[in-house]
Amino acid sequence: MAACTLTAFRLTGADERPVLDGRLDDPVWALARAAVQFRQFEPDPGEFATERTEARILYDGDALYVGMRMYDSSPGQIRAQFVRRDDHEAVSDWAHVFLDSHHDRRTAFHFATTPTGTRVDILHLEDTEQDIAWDAVWEVETSIDAEGWSAEFRIPFSQLRFGSVEDMTWGVNFMRQIARRSETSYWAQIPPESGRLVSLFGDLDGLEGVEAPGRLELLPYSVARLRREDVDAANPFRDGNDVWGATGLDLKYGLTSNLTLTATVNPDFGQVDADPSVLNLGTTETFYPEKRPFFLEGAEIFRFPLVPEGHAFYSRRIGRTPQLGVSAPSGGFVDIPESVRILGAMKLSGKTSSGWSVGVLHAITSREEARIAAPDGLVTAQSVEPLTNYSAARASRDFRDGQSGLGAIATATHRDADDEAFDRLHSSAFTGGINGWHRFNGSRYQIRGWLLGSHVRGSADAIARTQRSFVHLYQREDADHLTYDATRTSLSGIAGELFFEKIGGGHWTFRMGGGGRGPGVDTNDAGFISYTDIVYGDLRARYREFTPGSLFRNWYVEGNGYLAYTLGGELVRQSLNLRTQGQLLNFWTATLVVTHWGSHLWPWELRGGPALRRPSYTSYRSTLSSDSRKSWQAQLRGTYRHDNGADGTVVTLDPVFELRPSSRATVSLSPRISWNHNPDQYVAGASRADGGGP
Repeated sequence: MAACTLTAFRLTGADERPVLDGRLDDPVWALARAAVQFRQFEPDPGEFATERTEARILYDGDALYVGMRMYDSSPGQIRAQFVRRDDHEAVSDWAHVFLDSHHDRRTAFHFATTPTGTRVDILHLEDTEQDIAWDAVWEVETSIDAEGWSAEFRIPFSQLRFGSVEDMTWGVNFMRQIARRSETSYWAQIPPESGRLVSLFGDLDGLEGVEAPGRLELLPYSVARLRREDVDAANPFRDGNDVWGATGLDLKYGLTSNLTLTATVNPDFGQVDADPSVLNLGTTETFYPEKRPFFLEGAEIFRFPLVPEGHAFYSRRIGRTPQLGVSAPSGGFVDIPESVRILGAMKLSGKTSSGWSVGVLHAITSREEARIAAPDGLVTAQSVEPLTNYSAARASRDFRDGQSGLGAIATATHRDADDEAFDRLHSSAFTGGINGWHRFNGSRYQIRGWLLGSHVRGSADAIARTQRSFVHLYQREDADHLTYDATRTSLSGIAGELFFEKIGGGHWTFRMGGGGRGPGVDTNDAGFISYTDIVYGDLRARYREFTPGSLFRNWYVEGNGYLAYTLGGELVRQSLNLRTQGQLLNFWTATLVVTHWGSHLWPWELRGGPALRRPSYTSYRSTLSSDSRKSWQAQLRGTYRHDNGADGTVVTLDPVFELRPSSRATVSLSPRISWNHNPDQYVAGASRADGGGP
């Protein structure tokens, strides 16, 4: 039973709807019961908030209206910073609304605003995790007056997900942040030692006769691009004015109150912000977050993270850069598509009132060809990506008000490999996995784990390339436990993990457990994984003090030990980490991190050559930050690292100064100074005596 209950007030007619102006002076607001008596999360946990806050909820057949009144004894000191949408970490006053419309105690929709009307929307899942990429269509208006400031939200029911029940109960919470005091307070109290969020929400009742509206959204897009550059006059594919355009359509339709059908035709990354440029000289692939609207809808349902790194399903594989490269002939030119065109995709996702979360996705990408111009002007085509079908299915079920659950996932990839060039790619790939969690003893403790298997098929050339890839390295000459077989036409493997954790309750929290990945596991056709052939154990503990003392307002100390081996018994990691952080009574913050890695082997450095032995090293990293409540903030970061075996040292200093001269501007200066003494230097390359290579 929730400790707090709030009753929503039903509007009987359109004439009762409040005018969305941020003033809360419509008479109907006085008819709704107010949520009051907010308690601090920080800096003084459990104490009443220093300023009064009132929150009320109205609703009609179309939307939920939330009015929040933030009284302030010093309205002239309200921090009203203009920031970009979804910049939820900006130093400003904030008002937040949380809605657990499934009432599953694990997921919630989060809407927030500043006194300037900045909008933030976040999807919370698995109680404490969040997805900032989630976006909804909603409105908010704010105003500042002599008594403080207020915010008026209009959240359409079409943007929420809930079952059709005559008399519903939702989870609800409100949060207020006062920047000048570094104060965060909740209506339904969230003790910082709890390690929980959504499961501690209060109840919202009074929602009678609300039906999930028929949801039909069409999002057409068009994009055009002109790229002007100096090009070789002989290049038949470029004339210095590269003109390109595309159109597409996203569709969203609510089949039932719980299930949503989404479809897309020709989605493109031109719809969204470009990825940041990354120069990757390492052996692991760069992970980019999903941004396309179609793939973000219901993305939380398909989540199956392969901790500590990886995903069973990674939607960026769909519409990726063509996998087969083409080199221009000497004196010739080549034109390769930047990405594979998605012919179409459909997805069904949702959460039922009985606790089932389900998601099914299917997408088809087109066959792509590169154009090659020979020096004599002859233009030919070469295949760089086959016609491909991608499928994914996910189901999970909550029990005991979200305290326990089981789930399963399956993915499949099939390529129409009708061209000899495609012999280098897998013809098909499959993964299947299960996961589960169980909380007990008042949700203070948790057991969680997952198990996944994979199977890929293809020509001998394709499977040989997979074995030699940086993910597997079967050809490594000093790995006696691995057998490279150039005649194989399939590869299989399993991976799993199991952890026991104390997630809240008191000052101490800890986790212990481990996992492993067989050398043959591979999810990279529809998922993401960077390394295999490893077993590991992880133990960490944290002590936190939340109550202000004679010197610190709050502080914590955390220790972590990590040990990992290949399946052949090679030690690839032995590390200890100590981290401590404290906030002084004057709101300055100090951090110290000490990390020690023992001597170990590193199989991935030489890209298929023998494992490289790395000497032990110890690093120290510290940070001192001034009071973030001020209009200026200074920070000094420093690092010292000493390599014990090679006697190398690295010293860096990173001073940062940030000034906010007004609510619309921020100026920052962040120089960096580094001294690096590294006796390990590159000498020359070497070839294997048998003529082979990675």
